[in-house]
Amino acid sequence: MRKSIKFLILAAMITLTLPLLSPGGCKVMAAELKHSTTEADRRSVTLTIYSSGPALIADTRDIKVASPRGALTMLDVPKTIRPETLQVVARDKRGGAIDGLKVLEANFTYDLASNSKILKKFIGEEVTLVEDNDFQDRTKTTKARLLRFDGGPVFLIDGEVHIGHPGRIVLPETKGLTLAPALSVRYSSPRPTAVDLTAVYQAMSIDWSADYSLTLSNSGTSAKLSSWITVGNNSGTDFRGAGITVVAGDINRAPEANYPRMKRSMVMMEASSEPVTKGVFEYYQIKVPGKKTILDGESRHFAYMASTITGVKKEYTIRDRADYSGQADGKTKLPVEVSVKFKNSKENNAGVALPAGIMRIYHKKGKEAPFFIGEERIGNTPEGEAVKVKAGSAFDITATRTVTDFKRIRTRLHEEAVSVAIKNSKKEPVTVTVKSSLSGSWEILASSEPYKKLDAYTIGFDLTLPPGGETELSYRYRTEQ
Repeated sequence: MRKSIKFLILAAMITLTLPLLSPGGCKVMAAELKHSTTEADRRSVTLTIYSSGPALIADTRDIKVASPRGALTMLDVPKTIRPETLQVVARDKRGGAIDGLKVLEANFTYDLASNSKILKKFIGEEVTLVEDNDFQDRTKTTKARLLRFDGGPVFLIDGEVHIGHPGRIVLPETKGLTLAPALSVRYSSPRPTAVDLTAVYQAMSIDWSADYSLTLSNSGTSAKLSSWITVGNNSGTDFRGAGITVVAGDINRAPEANYPRMKRSMVMMEASSEPVTKGVFEYYQIKVPGKKTILDGESRHFAYMASTITGVKKEYTIRDRADYSGQADGKTKLPVEVSVKFKNSKENNAGVALPAGIMRIYHKKGKEAPFFIGEERIGNTPEGEAVKVKAGSAFDITATRTVTDFKRIRTRLHEEAVSVAIKNSKKEPVTVTVKSSLSGSWEILASSEPYKKLDAYTIGFDLTLPPGGETELSYRYRTEQ
């Protein structure tokens, strides 16, 4: 009896030490532990946002991994993720690597992205087709088996194959559909442990823009310049307590992608300490101070800079374009463009990187409310470069172009004489630049005023007019096309 008991105990011990075998003699792998993580587990999230194309997101969650294998579902992620950009890294709480922990697979899943994606999950399954009559007071239901969905549904109904059906398709269950955007991560680990799991990916519909307000003083020689950064989120998820960095500069993107500009449904303004700007590679990073929350469908404004700049000038320009047909009207009214110009330098109390954006110009006189006088988009402007914004056309300065003579010497050789009459109805003197565009191989034969060659096809005349004064510029040129 004692020998029998000893034998049973020994057999049990041997059984416990043997690997589990399937009926076919293969080892039975331990089942994956399925678990999920939500925004509540988020330790940090950073958004690096570009003026065009997808943003770069790094989302770190506090996770406890299972052993030996696990399948993690990462919820509260954007629906606009570009799956091919996904990277997943696991670190210990000190930021170090974890021995033996391996990320086996990482995928982005979102089954509600399209009807076809949902229906493909039910191929081979029984579905219900529902038809409403014309009065919408009676319905007819038909049981069918979904055979395929490739360009349209194909059903098996009562032993017959139907391509399409007038009824709407009712599905029996969710059948494992991912009803919200999620990242799926499969991993292996030698032991259960707490980790910081970081998913890095690009996502669409998160963008930013810069806007400027330039308020001229009464004299027009100084102005208050303020700038706001507008960050918009239409990615399908909220980002709470996020570190936000925007990138100024033109990032090269692969040509096959078409990145839509997002629509903003809500705007919030926030004044904060001045963002930190630093050059990285050939671009500028502008880091918004502190941690910010930006909800889905929301846009937020963050103050970028504010300064009273000096050295502001007003410029008047007349653009004169030659006509070689010999059929132009004898007299043409030319608009007189008025622009505001200043140098982006520390001497003028500016001297910061100015990202591309719309600059709106206002004029303020004493205690009166600011008066909007025009706007224009500026390009990326580094320190030391000039900023010139066209406000509109001058009211009190007029110009008339007259062709006084035209000769066609031969088929491609022309000669033309032009006069530009300019009148200043202002009570102060003005300087006007006439820019004349020429083409082909040209030569100035005569001119009433000295000119400068601005580029290969443009000459410029600087003319000063007294208050209430008039002047007439005349020149003759020859060109061969």
